[in-house]
Amino acid sequence: MTPEDELRQLFESADTAVDLEPGSLSSVKGRAAQRTRTSQRLTSGAVGLAVLAVGVAGWLAFAPIQESIEVTTDGTTESEDLNENNDGEPEEEEGEPQPEDSVVEDESIVEDSIGEEDLVASEDGLVTEDDFAYLGAYLAPAGEVGDSQFAFGGAVSAFNPSGDPDDTDSFTGSLFMSGHPQDNPGVAELTIPEPAAHRGSTEGLPVAEVLQPFADITDGRAFEFVGSESVGGDGEYRYGGLEVVDGPTGSRLHWSIWQYNNVTDSDIPGHGHSSLDLGQPDPQGPWFLGEANNLVTAGYLLTVPNDFADQHFGGRQLITGHKDEATSSTRSWGPPFFAYSPPDTGEPNSRVDALELASYLDGDQLADYGRADVAPGAAWVTTSDGLSAVVTVGRRGLGEVREGLPNEGDCSQYAGIHADPYEPQIMFYRPDDLAAVASGEMEPAALEPYRSWNPAEHLIPRCDWFLSSISFDVENNVAYIVQIEADTSQEEFSPVPVIHVFQL
Repeated sequence: MTPEDELRQLFESADTAVDLEPGSLSSVKGRAAQRTRTSQRLTSGAVGLAVLAVGVAGWLAFAPIQESIEVTTDGTTESEDLNENNDGEPEEEEGEPQPEDSVVEDESIVEDSIGEEDLVASEDGLVTEDDFAYLGAYLAPAGEVGDSQFAFGGAVSAFNPSGDPDDTDSFTGSLFMSGHPQDNPGVAELTIPEPAAHRGSTEGLPVAEVLQPFADITDGRAFEFVGSESVGGDGEYRYGGLEVVDGPTGSRLHWSIWQYNNVTDSDIPGHGHSSLDLGQPDPQGPWFLGEANNLVTAGYLLTVPNDFADQHFGGRQLITGHKDEATSSTRSWGPPFFAYSPPDTGEPNSRVDALELASYLDGDQLADYGRADVAPGAAWVTTSDGLSAVVTVGRRGLGEVREGLPNEGDCSQYAGIHADPYEPQIMFYRPDDLAAVASGEMEPAALEPYRSWNPAEHLIPRCDWFLSSISFDVENNVAYIVQIEADTSQEEFSPVPVIHVFQL
């Protein structure tokens, strides 16, 4: 039995997407699913173009209506009903209808779930939600892990391809992840266990093991240059992003940090990098990034493919940006992007050149983006078939935006910005659009996502629906998306993050 046949058999035996046993799916099987999806796209696209050509010729106006068409994929012939009922409406298909934004997990059945936008995106070489095959989830460990804990943590994460070299399961590497936000020295390294299915509850999900306990990867520099009273801080800072990047001296853990409660919008240095050995961090930085304020730059970090960076960004290998809930003159009304090349070494407080690729300041605003919307995580994702996209993860507020004390029934019981109800949100950006901004063909405020996806069907139901970060394994095309405070198996005041695993 081939991997494709085994995967199809699994899908056909499942009642719903989350009923699969994704922990048993290896990366090989995930890539087999990707090849099946690609084959179906091409076949469906050919059928759609054929029907369109007939319609243009006017033949359909007079020809008998064909009751079904036969589509062949992987040697299997499927029939698709084209008939209509007596009212002129399409016949309803058996089974429950799929939500508009849902991912069709049963790839063995060719359904009319790929619209014109999907076909165009695929032809353009772009990733869509249909390329995200859900494999399951696992948990960060509970309790104290050295000087911090993962309760309320997981705001930032980074995939480490060289981590956990003795691992024997299908998921190589490890994840660096931040801990409790008030425990400033909090970054630890975790294993990646085989993910498992869930039914909206985290009971029984596998738990990652600790490879390196929490440590201050800045070795005190974050507090000195960002959090101390001497620079206008109140002792607290936050990690905005993590990324493992190869360099001339080997792999380094790059980071960004920002000042919590920066009510004066002070500009402070926020980017640097450290050793992968958390106990001996050897930090470099922090540096200022271009002329932009730290509150716009010191967030997610994503690696640009080398060829693309050389061709379009002057060799700048990293993209960063920061979008939190609050909005002022120095905060962007949409996810900002800045490309830069970090120095191998350098004195703190120096300034690193940055290329502005997206920002929404001085009255500019991303369409349909509100003050309560957040996009704290981003990654450059690719598939084995050569599709790519810049992807942001976060959430959006659907209700009226209010600031102050919560109303009864609000998700958050703290004073701040409220826009209940919320939904999770993943946005897709064209890499070529970022290149167009870099070349001057497009303004930074004109950058818009080509697609938006609500992945709630795969997540743990929560009123806040907060997706905090996305890490990407380039070698195996696996995305790790963190949903913070989503654990339902722990005590009310110590929820750990849930890590959702997707094969592209």
